[in-house]
Amino acid sequence: MIQRKWQVFCVTAMLSAALMTNQSVLAAESSAQRVEVKLKLNTAQAKVNGQDMAIEQPYLSQDTTMIPLSLLTSAFGVGLQYDSQNQMIELSYNGKVIKLSAGSKQAWVNSSPVTLTASPEVKSGKTMVPLTLLTQVMGLQAIVDA
Repeated sequence: MIQRKWQVFCVTAMLSAALMTNQSVLAAESSAQRVEVKLKLNTAQAKVNGQDMAIEQPYLSQDTTMIPLSLLTSAFGVGLQYDSQNQMIELSYNGKVIKLSAGSKQAWVNSSPVTLTASPEVKSGKTMVPLTLLTQVMGLQAIVDA
């Protein structure tokens, strides 16, 4: 468990450093279907499997890189539902159900509580989530493409 946390910390630190220096970042799905997403901080453009895609600009907040939730749904096929009564976002991916809400670091993965590195935020009407949601909660790989 300690080794896993250390690995996540190292990946997060490398990603943050890469984004701050405008190097590309590659997030790859670990299943048979590989998805590559390259993005840069403060740039409203990403490449998904080599195709340009307009996105809300990734940025740093709470010492964490924030990415648009829409990138997860469009690039990785993450299922999305919104419970307006409880203001909860529900994501489904590879048999996992992830519930989170803007302004709270508390999330639930298959009903088990998890603390995110940063709370999701709403910016210009778009929900932004911590990049570490990909690695820590969804089990995707994030690799620095220097």
